Amino acid sequence: MEHFRQVVERHISGDVTFMTWNPQHDLIALLVRGNGTQEVVIHRLSWDITWAYKPAEAVDITSMAWRPDGKVLCVGYTSDELQNFLLEDLKAHELKKFAASVESMYLELYKLIHGHLLGVLVALFSHVDDLSSMARWKEQFAFVHLSEHELAECLQTVSATALKALEVQEAIEANLRELRCFFTWLQREMLILCDEKLPATLSKSAREVESVVSFLEENLRGDAAPHGFSLDRVGQYLLDEDLRRPSEASSSLWAKLHDLLPPGSEGVVVPRFPDKSLRQLLRQMESSVERVLRPQAVHLNAHLSDARFLPVAPVSESRGSFCFRSVQRTLYALCVCSSQQAVLVRVRDGEAQQVTLELGRMEGIPLHGAQHRLVDASFYDDGWLTLLACDPAAETESSALVQVPLAAIDDGLYQPLGSSHAVDVARFADELLFRRMEHFHCTLLAVSGHRRVSALYSAQLQSVRVFEMDAAEDESDDSDETASPPSQ
Repeated sequence: MEHFRQVVERHISGDVTFMTWNPQHDLIALLVRGNGTQEVVIHRLSWDITWAYKPAEAVDITSMAWRPDGKVLCVGYTSDELQNFLLEDLKAHELKKFAASVESMYLELYKLIHGHLLGVLVALFSHVDDLSSMARWKEQFAFVHLSEHELAECLQTVSATALKALEVQEAIEANLRELRCFFTWLQREMLILCDEKLPATLSKSAREVESVVSFLEENLRGDAAPHGFSLDRVGQYLLDEDLRRPSEASSSLWAKLHDLLPPGSEGVVVPRFPDKSLRQLLRQMESSVERVLRPQAVHLNAHLSDARFLPVAPVSESRGSFCFRSVQRTLYALCVCSSQQAVLVRVRDGEAQQVTLELGRMEGIPLHGAQHRLVDASFYDDGWLTLLACDPAAETESSALVQVPLAAIDDGLYQPLGSSHAVDVARFADELLFRRMEHFHCTLLAVSGHRRVSALYSAQLQSVRVFEMDAAEDESDDSDETASPPSQ
């Protein structure tokens, strides 16, 4: 009986160069390249596509990583767009289509606040809230010297900054409505002067007329705009100074709530700073976070041992596959150094040791292969290593998925760093879990012990196989391993 029941196999219309499992959900992200394009695709365990992202042609994606809570996938890429904009486009930019450019500017600012700034503020609030919980748990975290009072003030500042960002969004929406009405009115008046027929889309309403009158009175009066238009209702929030035109209290639900609060409740709800700009609150928040975290960072750094360079293997032999894991005050690092060996480094109580795992003829393991070649390796969870091997001598171009328990590697097998002594994986034959795959030459491995799944990619077949690691394949399913993989 073979271990690891195969769940699904799907054909991929391109070359997969990167795979990573979501740490909390049944999701796997793939970076697929083909025909000069690249695409990030997120699949469920059932292989349904939940999200796909195809960047511009000039963008070259280099890496992907999930946030530890599994809510965000970060995609890293190189781009010269910012440099070209600053050095070339900005100088050659001309003010054409004024209405479209102003609206585009407001929409971009809105997207930055909604899609980036608010997300960062929510994440920062979550982290500071965690620290606040640690500060209250003095029995466990008293050595960090966290201040409950300063953390509470920091939470208030972060929350006030988030509310100010929402206020900027409301100002953008209001300005956009007025601008659209104004330019629609201007276009209508130009057509009337030219004796042209007005299209139905330019029909005016009493509400639009009122909006245009309000816009003109506010932006063309001499005291409000001595040099022309005064479109600074939004821009004032980006200056490091008090607001010249604060938002009306009646338009803010948060302001109405503050007006209803009894005296002495300032520390209960998030404070409101009607005269402060977003830039001012961001600087205030930065100072608050700095004041709270810097002393603790200095304190923790003084109690940490210095980092050391660990000579695991010669650089010329390194294959670039490296991962690490912390297990109960012990740090493990796994590095694939050659086609035959992987080095496992263990750092415990300040002492670093290593054991070199070698793929021999896999004697004692029913994989009936010759000299296997190590393709990839990773930590499955706190207790298991996962090795991906292939048999280049086999006519079927078979691969093998092998799991090695960390507990089977005795303390006596660990040697000083740089030791050339190697341990054959077959030594742990009685405790290994394995799966052999015929007609499937694997090139990439992604495992998730939290979700109990693994994914294997074959560049030759452009296919991905997903396995449930806690299930075993019955004899009726073994016959399928010798058949060609399905293509869908």
